Amino acid sequence: MTDGSRPDPLLRVSVDHWNGVARIRLAGELDLASREHFERALSAAESYGRTAVVLNLENLVFMDSTGLSAILTALKRAEDSGRTLQVHGARDEIRRILAISGLHWLLEGAASTAPDSSGEARDWEPILVPDGEPDG
Repeated sequence: MTDGSRPDPLLRVSVDHWNGVARIRLAGELDLASREHFERALSAAESYGRTAVVLNLENLVFMDSTGLSAILTALKRAEDSGRTLQVHGARDEIRRILAISGLHWLLEGAASTAPDSSGEARDWEPILVPDGEPDG
């Protein structure tokens, strides 16, 4: 297990929580090669995010259709469990992908309804994410 920030050349993920909200920060590329790493982080976040899961995409520089599918899966899982899923800080390239797919509303609703995901004024606590490596 790691502290949620496994060194990975394609995708770096950190996960933390505060007051029933889990935040997943992605940096790098969300695609076929990194989807599994994202899904492990999502599973860990869901156990702490009782009301919401916030995806911070500020440092995500690339996302393909597999990454978009992973976000759709995260949205479905959130809806099925009564949580919200919101996206913060997406770069223009990622915003375009979300807009083309019809998911721009994830960004629009995030600004007004999500708790502050920046963490500047709050003490977000780290969530351990399994690294996917076999034990022993």
